[in-house]
Amino acid sequence: MMTGASAILSGGELIGNWFNDNSFDCSVDAQPSVCFEGWQTGWANDHQDATWPYVHWIWPSTSWSFGADTLQNDFNQPKFSGYSRGNPNWGLGIFGDMPEAAGPLGGPFACTSLPEAACGYQTYNVT
Repeated sequence: MMTGASAILSGGELIGNWFNDNSFDCSVDAQPSVCFEGWQTGWANDHQDATWPYVHWIWPSTSWSFGADTLQNDFNQPKFSGYSRGNPNWGLGIFGDMPEAAGPLGGPFACTSLPEAACGYQTYNVT
């Protein structure tokens, strides 16, 4: 999803991806943009902040590509590189739970809780 790669399916299950490089092909659509959100622990000196224990990061429009992987006798850790662009239509986010409308380039803000964790893709209709 992050790279616009084509899915490889077997029996309806995702088993891999075909690399996608549309950067030099003008006959295909541009790679899709995706929102990227992340949370981290908020710290005050040497401990987690009691008032604002988390930081919520938002990049409203990003594009990603695969980086150079190292094949080894260990777990593979895919590497991605990417960049962000402005998205003035982000507003209060997909859940409408932000304290104010996000700037077009996104950024961090302190928060008191983490979202509920869920496995798999999360899709939302945003207008």
